[in-house]
Amino acid sequence: MESAETPADVETAALARAGPEADAPSSAASSLKTMIGAVAAIELVGVGLGLAAPAVVPGWIVHVAALAAVVGLGYGVALPALRRREQERGGELRQIAAARIEAGELRQLVSASLEGVILHKDGKVVGVSEQVSSTFLYRAEELRGMHLLDLVAMDSREDVIGWLHTGADEPCEAEGQRRDGTRVAVAFVDRGPAAGGEAGVRAVAVQDITDSQKIRDELIAAKNSAEAASRAKSSFLANMSHEVRTPMNAVIGMTQLLLDTPLNPEQEDIVGTIQSSSEALLVIINDILDFSKIESGKLKLESKPFALRGCIEEVLDMFALRETSGKIDLLYKIAENVPKQLVGDKSRLRQILVNLVGNAIKFTESGEVAVTVESSRDGPNHSVHFRVRDTGIGIPRERVNSLFESFVQGDSSITRKYGGTGLGLTISRRLTEMMGGKIWVESEEGRGSIFNFVISTPALEDDQDEPVETALRRKRILVVEPKDNVRTYLEELAHRWGMRVSSASTSARARIALSREGPFDVAVLSDRPGRFDALKLVDMVREQFTGTTLPIILLLPPGEPKLFQQAAERGVSASLARPIKASQLYNTVLEVCSDKHKRASKAMRNTEFVQLADEHPLTILLADDNAVNQKVALVTLRRLGYHADAVASGHEVIRALTKHHYDVVLMDVQMPGMDGLEATRRIRADHPGGRNPWIIALTANAMATDRAACLEAGMDDYISKPMRVGTLITSLRKVPTKSGAAG
Repeated sequence: MESAETPADVETAALARAGPEADAPSSAASSLKTMIGAVAAIELVGVGLGLAAPAVVPGWIVHVAALAAVVGLGYGVALPALRRREQERGGELRQIAAARIEAGELRQLVSASLEGVILHKDGKVVGVSEQVSSTFLYRAEELRGMHLLDLVAMDSREDVIGWLHTGADEPCEAEGQRRDGTRVAVAFVDRGPAAGGEAGVRAVAVQDITDSQKIRDELIAAKNSAEAASRAKSSFLANMSHEVRTPMNAVIGMTQLLLDTPLNPEQEDIVGTIQSSSEALLVIINDILDFSKIESGKLKLESKPFALRGCIEEVLDMFALRETSGKIDLLYKIAENVPKQLVGDKSRLRQILVNLVGNAIKFTESGEVAVTVESSRDGPNHSVHFRVRDTGIGIPRERVNSLFESFVQGDSSITRKYGGTGLGLTISRRLTEMMGGKIWVESEEGRGSIFNFVISTPALEDDQDEPVETALRRKRILVVEPKDNVRTYLEELAHRWGMRVSSASTSARARIALSREGPFDVAVLSDRPGRFDALKLVDMVREQFTGTTLPIILLLPPGEPKLFQQAAERGVSASLARPIKASQLYNTVLEVCSDKHKRASKAMRNTEFVQLADEHPLTILLADDNAVNQKVALVTLRRLGYHADAVASGHEVIRALTKHHYDVVLMDVQMPGMDGLEATRRIRADHPGGRNPWIIALTANAMATDRAACLEAGMDDYISKPMRVGTLITSLRKVPTKSGAAG
């Protein structure tokens, strides 16, 4: 390196310090040390110069230095003679050192002696360092006159010849050939023309890279092994997903069909338990798959506009259907400055919220779970801050830092008591980081937790509030709810719907509001056992305001059929089970305000099953090798008004299409004989033009690569098992009918 002190630098400094005025006896010792250092440096340089030229340093100086070293500081007689000799030759030595340093030869040769250097002219070796002799097991005199290629194994010579001719700056790695026939891994590095030497002579550094190549080979082997393990893991997870999703499709599909039939309360409870357990198992499977995709770097985020409020409501509505204890209120609040439309991956944001809200509910026995959202500018983007607050058990301080690690939960006993894989928070952290943000938690054991996460995202700056149904604009609503947070939440919902709101926390204040602020178009009363009796307030309203037709909606705890029956006997317009489901409450308020008091029968409560075949007629062929999955799909299609044919392999699909024309084929991917992908390719090749059916993948393979493979094979759409009725309807509506238009 340029900044390192070389022997030439030492020599020059030593000679420069020596001068005629430096002969005082008092400085004899220091002068002796200086001379010894200078002579030692000159001797080292002389060894280096011997590579390319005769020694230029007289030997007597070396002998004088040795003599002085033996005599030591006590022999003052030798010092004046040594000083005179040094003064006589000082000028000449300084001139030699200056010339050599200026040309760079000393620096180059010293470097050569440390790393191994060959001096060559058109490939013919004219000088070598001792290191080169040691590497190739030749004596220096044997190497002089040899060609550089004589030191290279036959299978590496072509590379070295090309490197010599092109004068490449990059090192040339090759297999060196030693004198005894053994090989050594070396790298040749061109150092440029040999300074101060004969014209055309170039210096080539020779580096023994045996150890580094071994390390590199080991790293490559480890990398290949890790990649193979990763591929094996991905393949295993994909196969596991398929094998688990296949029976899960039957379980969830059949329970969905069963819930659509008339059931007594006990039967409905049993079937509901089966369905919720199946959904929980499906969540675990999806967590494992998502974690695998994130770990392998295969998870990609979408960038599409979406409504933030709708995303949050979907999450809370999902849990409102699951939370049946009635002890937990689900709330949300979005600050006014938060953009209505964000640009990003809605499904992954929803996944983070589902993980956090699900955990909050899991560890909260009673109270509330609230989602709040705030925003601030972050350059061209918005920094959107989400908080998920609960009133649950909290997290011990010593476990907070490890909470977002893989397979870690707040307590080792939590897995046994609450279940779960411990992957949800890890996935949430990774997704948040992919969205340019971070996630953290504030918690105190026994007092609940607040999970925070921030994402950086673009937004549609010109977005407007979502349109509100004109039927509710300026309608007057009375909200009676003793819990402050829930009452505020209900007020905000009503304001959002364009309604004028009055609220009360007690029966007495409700009576005052009815007397002074009425009339109202609708009243929402929340029953809180032991705290507020909404049924008594209903009786009071009917008695005090005789003849009133005020529609009343009751919010009741779930699992209390007597309360629902008593409410119906009092003429209550509608009764809803807590926790509050925003969309359900909105539809109910809209209904009662529009004088639509009819209720669908219990047998028809699942409105997903519509007679789609009447409005969108199709001929359908189902291909699935699993008999149970065939049954689920055929019954589901029958509920939609379709009568489909079924086959069990790709070969049977091909034969069926030669006999009949089908508008759509629901194609399983993994089938014996000929799989769905190959069958699709054959269909696309054999049925061009208008005879080509619409093909929908119906498969338990759920990886992103599986979807891509299906579309690449020629399929038109993709449905992952377990099959959802709504997803199937959406997919079937895309199929062009005989008129040429999709539904």
